[in-house]
Amino acid sequence: MKKENIYFRRSIDAVLLDWRKEPDRKPLLLRGARQVRKSSVVRHLSGEFDHFIEINFGETKDIHTPFQSNLSPL
Repeated sequence: MKKENIYFRRSIDAVLLDWRKEPDRKPLLLRGARQVRKSSVVRHLSGEFDHFIEINFGETKDIHTPFQSNLSPL
């Protein structure tokens, strides 16, 4: 039997939809305590976009290297 993913709406959903509508929005960086469903919220939001890339630093340890040095966005 296939497990069905049920999504429970959260108050952050409205905030993220407002962010999505901004024409000059900045990249989204979502941080918070463990196991509060951050990934679920982002995956739910991904349905609002034609293209979506999720980079999960917790699951993909080998991508940490480029971010370990002192990078400057300027």
